[in-house]
Amino acid sequence: MSSSMRFLLLAIVCSLSFTPGFCQKEEGGKSTFCYDGDCAPRYWGGQCSTGSGQSPIDIRDNGKNNVGTGILYFTDVCWQDHNFILENNGHTAEASIGPNRTSRCFLSGDGEPDGILGRSYVFSQVHFHWGSDTQGKNGTEHSFNGITYALEAHFVHFSSEYKTLEEAVSSNQPRSVAVVAVIFQLTNKDNEALTPIIKALRQLKRSGDKTKGYGLNLMDILRPTNGKTYLTRYEGSLTTPQCAEVVSWVVFNDPRSFVSPYQLKVFRSILDQRERTLENNVRPTQAINDRRIRFFRTSIAYRELYAMEGHFVHYSSEFNSLNDALASNQSGALSVVAVLYQVSQSENQAFNPILNVLSQVVNSGNSVQGTDLNLWKLLPQQPGKIYNYQYDGSLTTPSCNEVVLWNVLISESHISQQQLTQFRKAIDSHEEPMENNFRPIQALNNRIIRVYESQLFSQ
Repeated sequence: MSSSMRFLLLAIVCSLSFTPGFCQKEEGGKSTFCYDGDCAPRYWGGQCSTGSGQSPIDIRDNGKNNVGTGILYFTDVCWQDHNFILENNGHTAEASIGPNRTSRCFLSGDGEPDGILGRSYVFSQVHFHWGSDTQGKNGTEHSFNGITYALEAHFVHFSSEYKTLEEAVSSNQPRSVAVVAVIFQLTNKDNEALTPIIKALRQLKRSGDKTKGYGLNLMDILRPTNGKTYLTRYEGSLTTPQCAEVVSWVVFNDPRSFVSPYQLKVFRSILDQRERTLENNVRPTQAINDRRIRFFRTSIAYRELYAMEGHFVHYSSEFNSLNDALASNQSGALSVVAVLYQVSQSENQAFNPILNVLSQVVNSGNSVQGTDLNLWKLLPQQPGKIYNYQYDGSLTTPSCNEVVLWNVLISESHISQQQLTQFRKAIDSHEEPMENNFRPIQALNNRIIRVYESQLFSQ
């Protein structure tokens, strides 16, 4: 058979600044949410007063007993320096690195027992809580055996099944949001990782002010200096109205970072929505009730983020068609070869037969006949090692039949940014741009991943 072939191509009211859903307004249109006086936490409504799974909490275990082990993974974008927008929203200073509080920084976690997170989350924003105490106390929302520290940073993420943080919070679904909390103790030394935030903070004063900042590295603020650390996992809520109980909390158990008196003074220099000094923006700890609190000894790891994944779907020769194989519900009835593509400055010519006709199938349901597609050339072409990660799994789309033997190939396959942009011009069945069409990571459970050093041969 010729290596090229003909083929059919199917086109397959409130602003959120970690205060989602809080819509009570006072004269002048300002939110009544604050931390003292007649709008203090004890007067907050909604789930803030009626919920049974609220945050923050006092963490009573030191994390060294009945502890599991695990890893928090952050993709390559998270480790880079970023330009950012810093906003004084009247309740905190909030930094975001992408449009509409989205990004290409992804968080996931695994571990035993039961895993740390179990799905993939998109970084949205990081904001801070601090006190007025010059001794570096009473500035954190979470406490440890009743002890609080100078500053707490919340790295807010939303589940990748949603398009925005607002959508995730509005879903009212447990675990639709993940927040990583980092605790800072007061020392005499400036924390260089906070320098981009401190520089930008000096440009802010009043509620609603925004400014551009440069050189923010999220991982420099977040990662431990000693490699291993203890963390607490529990299910909870936002710590601001309406206190939606949608958050998977990851709280590092000890003050694993530091802030200087000068840096803390800069945080306290901005004003809240009432033109008062913004400080003590801390909600009191809430009852744990019957929630399960889990502890992990963990490390933070780098995870490669690929731009695109191609699925080469095969069915076992014992069946007459793909539909027959699916209907069998037999393990291994299908084999899918997955190829991961990195962004490169050079174009991958193997995609041209698809891209040449892609504009004719922009809308859902369209189809067109193309020519000269060479499947072999879409597979890894670079000489050298190819690693094949093989496991038993499912389709990644409904009805998610568990009939697939997966072979995930890791090699230097590539696609250019311009070619990727062409794929993103397709329109999905909801008449929106077709992007982020991937299912979140699923739990491995007791399955085994087999790793092979492989080579590809044509027959």
